[in-house]
Amino acid sequence: MLIKLKNFYLKKLNAVTDVHPRDIEDEGRRKLFAIFILLLIAPLIIFGTHLIKSGFYGYGIVDYIVASLFFLFLIIFRKVRKPKVFYRLALSLLCFLLVYWVNTGAAKGYAAIWVLTIPPFTFFLLGKREGIIWTIFVYGITALLLTVPSLSINGFVYEMNFVSRFLFTLFLIILFTYNFESVRQRYKRAMESEQLKLIEEKERLAESKHESDTANLKLKEEMEIRRRAEEELRAHRDRLEDIIAERTRELKKINEELSANESKYRLMADNITDMIWTADLNLQFTFISPSVTRIFGYTVDEAISLPFDKWNTPESFSKVSRIYASQLELEKTGEAPPERYVNIELEHIKKDGTIVPVEITVSFLRDSDGTAIGIVGITRDISERVKAINENRKIQEQLAQAQKMEAIGTLVGGIAHDFNNILGGIIGSFDLLSRLLKSEEDGNREKIEKYLSLGMESSLRSAELIRQLLSLSKKHEILLSPVDINDSLNHVVEICRNSLPKTVEIDFVQHGTPLVVMGDMVQIEQVLLNLCINGAHAMTIMRPAGEKQGGVLKIRTTETRSDYIMKELYPEAVSSEWGWVKIEVSDTGVGIDPEIRKRVFEPFFSTKRQDEGSGLGLSISYNIVRQHRGIIHLYSEPGTGTSFSIYIPLYSNVEGSENGKRCTGDIIKGSGTILVIDDEPVMLNVASGILEECGYNVIAASRGANGIDIYREKFKEISAILLDLSMPGMSGLEVFLELKKINSEVKVLLVSGMFDSESQITAEKIGIKNTVNKPYLADELSCKLKSIL
Repeated sequence: MLIKLKNFYLKKLNAVTDVHPRDIEDEGRRKLFAIFILLLIAPLIIFGTHLIKSGFYGYGIVDYIVASLFFLFLIIFRKVRKPKVFYRLALSLLCFLLVYWVNTGAAKGYAAIWVLTIPPFTFFLLGKREGIIWTIFVYGITALLLTVPSLSINGFVYEMNFVSRFLFTLFLIILFTYNFESVRQRYKRAMESEQLKLIEEKERLAESKHESDTANLKLKEEMEIRRRAEEELRAHRDRLEDIIAERTRELKKINEELSANESKYRLMADNITDMIWTADLNLQFTFISPSVTRIFGYTVDEAISLPFDKWNTPESFSKVSRIYASQLELEKTGEAPPERYVNIELEHIKKDGTIVPVEITVSFLRDSDGTAIGIVGITRDISERVKAINENRKIQEQLAQAQKMEAIGTLVGGIAHDFNNILGGIIGSFDLLSRLLKSEEDGNREKIEKYLSLGMESSLRSAELIRQLLSLSKKHEILLSPVDINDSLNHVVEICRNSLPKTVEIDFVQHGTPLVVMGDMVQIEQVLLNLCINGAHAMTIMRPAGEKQGGVLKIRTTETRSDYIMKELYPEAVSSEWGWVKIEVSDTGVGIDPEIRKRVFEPFFSTKRQDEGSGLGLSISYNIVRQHRGIIHLYSEPGTGTSFSIYIPLYSNVEGSENGKRCTGDIIKGSGTILVIDDEPVMLNVASGILEECGYNVIAASRGANGIDIYREKFKEISAILLDLSMPGMSGLEVFLELKKINSEVKVLLVSGMFDSESQITAEKIGIKNTVNKPYLADELSCKLKSIL
């Protein structure tokens, strides 16, 4: 059964991947192509106009013609169904134009920068295989034209400094683009594998459902046994009525025997656990067994005098009235079997107002002629059964949620290391380019720095998202160091004042003395920023339409041993030796309903629109606070506002908080020789570039064994080693142990895209002094390296 299900899923998956995703990618390619062509038309027109005004009519007319062809492409392109041939034609024309610009040194040679767009453009439009052919071709032609000035038709000569940097940058972009496309395909295959795992989980859930159905079948069998017993009871009742009718005719003779029988059956009714009752056809009770007191709290006299609608909730009374009316209509036809009965589940109201679920079995009470003269029923309290059903359903929901989060955690942990390596190459390259541009005199430097800044910001956001997902899935553990909460709050408040709407008033009073905790400064600031942003949203975008937006965001910090919240709600947490730091973030927004408050810390749960929230912010914040051995408490009143209180254990060593402060942002210069050991070529190149910018001599090794051989030969010259943790063959920790055999005082900075607590602890035990996470910036790497030298 499982194999058939897998085959069916694979067919469906192939059908989907062959049609729908390709349509989405094709639409993206078309949009990118159109935007790129429009971006080319503008400079062509500008260059053509400039050339004509300068007297170069031939060149200017050529630019106009090419711009017109590109514009014609845009018009025809909208009706082309298979655009790949069109892409190749446009790329051929684009390559010709770019080669022409490079050859003639257009825009004083800076037009050659357009060549840098060819790798991502061709890879995205034509795929990895054909894209690499195009980019290698363009790279070769460009390199030839830049390095052989005699090929220029107008004798333009590029500076060799520009040529070397340009070709190196183009090579990095080609390499990064090729790696990104490879990882995207690998990610797609991983997603398909995870979907197969989910199918297997679904099969196991189906087996669990089958077991549940089996249990339900057994329950039905038990109900059938009870039904038979009730039929026997009704049959016995009918026989009793016959006996009573017969004895009535002989009342004077058998009066004593009748009284004895009546006492016997009343004793049975008085002691039975269910409530037995009778009523006339107007639903006025004529008899109720004494068990009514145990179940509902009424005396027998109170229960008999109580109207039928007062026994039931409005919904249950409506249900009873509808069923009773239909049974009376059926009785009038004379075609219904007289021994029929009805089972109904209702909600009755106890004397104290409590609602209790019951099951009622009811049938008509008949005289000797079979005419209905009333009704008789048995009422059973089914509270325990309903509770068991609800608990079973809740357990099933929790199981499904746990399996979903386990699948997400497995997926995130599997790709995080590769993504951090790729992002490390991108971020490091952007950082190096940004620092190199600072020393260049160029009129376009501001624009170039702007777009480099945009690229850097997007890359850092990607790295932050991976770190957040790792925190949510608990695949990544934090290492704590002394942090002053005042520093974190000052930074967060500064961000809020610069980014939140002006209608949000920030009321922040800094604590007079240091409030030091053992924590991760970045993650603590993430929690505080999440709470401030949520509070601002509650006072702005979440207000109803037409209501005035804005309010007060209040932030307070105190030092406490324990307060009312901790004593009453978290009594197990009031034994911290040094007390607690309490951070309170409150707003005057829309507030949170009680039902929603139960779910605010669930992953992916959000009351915002889909484009305004991911549902991860509070869940991640909760996990971070718990990892800091802290408590997060929520109090809210709908329409008034919300207050979050965070408690983190206080740390006694105030001076130790200096360890948690950031690097300055400037690289720290140094000297000496650094050995870089990393199996990722991208990170090897980026690390070498950063270290050389810091003033170090760099020796690179792509394998742990190579690095050991180099160190054995040159360890007297090497000042420190930048060592990757995860490498094929030998891990970074194994390489370090071999290096210590050569030089017991070797200085190593350990690098990884995904540290776990076990690796951190092991590294510290064997003598590694410091670590740095991928992706890293130049200032962070130089700062960490300087700390071990």
